[in-house]
Amino acid sequence: MNGYVIFLANSIVRISSQIIPDTVFEKKVSDDILLGSKILDPKALSEIIGQLIFENYGSKAPKQVLHFLIDLPDFYPKFILSNKNESISEQDFIEAEISKKLTDLELNAQDTFVSALKIAPFVYQFLAVKKEIIESLLEVSSNLGLSLASIVPWGMLLPSLMTNTGEPEIFIVASEDRVGLVLSELNGIYHIGSIKDSTDIHGLTDLVKKLSVYERSKPIKKIYSMNMPGLTFGDDFEVTQLSFTNPNLIFLAKANQELLESQTNLLNLLPLPVKQRSNSLVYVGAVTAALLVLGGVAFGPKYLKNFQNNLAQAPASESSVLSETKENTSQSTVEASPTAKPTEISVEKPELKRAYLKIRVENGTSIAGLAGRTRDYLTNLGYEVVAIGDAEESNREAVLIRFKSANSIYKDLVVSDLNKKFTKVEIGKELDANLTYDTLIIAGTAQVN
Repeated sequence: MNGYVIFLANSIVRISSQIIPDTVFEKKVSDDILLGSKILDPKALSEIIGQLIFENYGSKAPKQVLHFLIDLPDFYPKFILSNKNESISEQDFIEAEISKKLTDLELNAQDTFVSALKIAPFVYQFLAVKKEIIESLLEVSSNLGLSLASIVPWGMLLPSLMTNTGEPEIFIVASEDRVGLVLSELNGIYHIGSIKDSTDIHGLTDLVKKLSVYERSKPIKKIYSMNMPGLTFGDDFEVTQLSFTNPNLIFLAKANQELLESQTNLLNLLPLPVKQRSNSLVYVGAVTAALLVLGGVAFGPKYLKNFQNNLAQAPASESSVLSETKENTSQSTVEASPTAKPTEISVEKPELKRAYLKIRVENGTSIAGLAGRTRDYLTNLGYEVVAIGDAEESNREAVLIRFKSANSIYKDLVVSDLNKKFTKVEIGKELDANLTYDTLIIAGTAQVN
């Protein structure tokens, strides 16, 4: 991922770039400029960042976009379980749940950006961040005269370090002033805890045990630690040390264009109406342009003006495409709205993942082994087949598919997959919601091969 990656935490600015791979440069900042991760003087901080770029990447540093990482305490991830009440629409249900989450977190809806994205058939990923954090980073980017490509809560990148199984995991991350504990499942984040004293192993053990059963009946056993070598909690937990030691390097290794267009990039939470989204890269750049133009790029200390002039003379790298795009697209793509609400709810169409669907396969014919062969076919496509058996009927021709109501969104995908193996596919009545599997497939004789 090209660009300058900047992480602000513990009153330290950390910057990295693929210009010098696997290297992070950092500078301690006075508390009147950066207090922890809170920006108190955006102009002074912009000058420090510009100086870091000059000192470490040269006076003719290439013109690249900015990526800001925000710290664990600065964003609020939760899960929202899907609506089971048919008397209320899904949209109304999610809006009500978002309101409840904001109240529980003691966040003011008018000062918060929030989104809810469906990550599994029954689960939405809720994300919230205070408006002042985003605005401060926009001002720093504007001062530097560089386009802002992403603002990413770096803790949301932790599940990408695993094998993408969606299994429940705990991440324990040590920093200068605390130990953070991140609870993950379904490749999302649903809780963050912390402890101030990293030497308090007893307190840390108690918190891990408490969080391992947080809102669940079966304890989480897998723990991944960062910057805490030799950490152990006895035989009850399996602890693995992560190879990464710095959020900057995690971002450079794992970020991609898909991430820039996702909910994890908090720029996509900004409440600007968009006329078209045919080009997602243009959309990100256009949002940035529309916001940055409000602050201008020519003000600030003389040093910053020199920094911008040198950047303007430097050859543009591949990642400068966003800053180039804004000149051509900000007028036609984005229309500012004086009545736009500061809290925008984004409920997007879910990405259907076959592994989330639990399937039972039954043989509806007298053909020996048909259920097993159908199971193998589905497993190879990525589905989870939890059981096979014989159906009550034995002369079925067309394959029959039955879904629970909540899983009917998979209908087109499953039918499309089965049409490659069976010449006739039928949809049956809904399954009982209390069954342990989501979908029943009864194989028939009308097969392609």
